[in-house]
Amino acid sequence: MTGYLLLLLLLPAAQKQTNTHFYHSEESKASRDIIWDIWCDVAHWNQWDTGLADAKMDTPFSLNKEGLIISHNGRKSKFTVIEFHELSSYTIRTKLPLGILDVRRSMVPSGNGSWIITHDVCIHGASKWFFGVLLGKKFRRLLPDVVRNVKRIAEEYDD
Repeated sequence: MTGYLLLLLLLPAAQKQTNTHFYHSEESKASRDIIWDIWCDVAHWNQWDTGLADAKMDTPFSLNKEGLIISHNGRKSKFTVIEFHELSSYTIRTKLPLGILDVRRSMVPSGNGSWIITHDVCIHGASKWFFGVLLGKKFRRLLPDVVRNVKRIAEEYDD
C-alpha cells in the first residue's frame, strides 16, 4: 500500500485521467531485471500489448534508438526512445500529425520487496484532442490489461 501512495506522489498524472493523459499501475513480485527485460524486448511487445500486431527494432533498446510499431489494422508508426534510465524507466515517442504520443514505462520499489510498474500515456500538441478521441479512448481502455499482462508474464517467468 505504501508503494501506491508513493506512486501517487511521484506521478504528476495523479490528477483526473483523460483520453489524452492516462496511466495504470500494478504491484509485481517479479524481479526488476525480468520486468525490465520484458519491457525492452521490442520483438515480443505484442505478447503483452494487446493493441499491437507487431513491433520491431534493429538495434539494442537504448536512448535515441528507433523502432516500428504495427497496429492490428496494419498501420505502421515509428517510435524513438527519448528517455532511458536503466532498470527504472523509459519513454518512447511516436510523432502524430501536429502532435506527439509519449508512452512512459517506469517502476519504483513498493517498500515490501515488490515493484510498482506503471505505464503512463500522454498525447501532446495541437491535435491532442483529435487523437485523444481517435486513439486515446481505445488505448485507455486497453491499458489496465496491458500492464496486468506484463505483471503476469514477469511473475510466471520469475517463479
